[in-house]
Amino acid sequence: MIGHDVITEAGNAAIGNANTNGCPVWCIEAHIDEHPDERTHSTWIQAVDLSALPLPGLLQRLWLDLLLEPRKDEPCIRLHIDDSFVAELTVAEARDIGIRLIGLATLADIEAPVPSPARL
Repeated sequence: MIGHDVITEAGNAAIGNANTNGCPVWCIEAHIDEHPDERTHSTWIQAVDLSALPLPGLLQRLWLDLLLEPRKDEPCIRLHIDDSFVAELTVAEARDIGIRLIGLATLADIEAPVPSPARL
């Protein structure tokens, strides 16, 4: 079981309180010559290839990144499809969507229709 201290530390890491320089552990920025109060923290951009949106057969890419802007208390998750901005989610919204997507994918795996013998 995960202890309260571990959960609290993970939450602190997400909002930028994880280390002494005020930079979240997930931040990849160098922050050269930036005042700590003016720093924008970001992660490596994650990519997911999409083949069904919006045109079947046309591969597009969903880009996701975590961003904490100056003077904000919580990071946001930004979504783009190719060069088009889609949405900016709170951490709670992204977590909720992620859980629901995993649940639906798991349900689809469990409830996958079995072909009838007549169709084989």
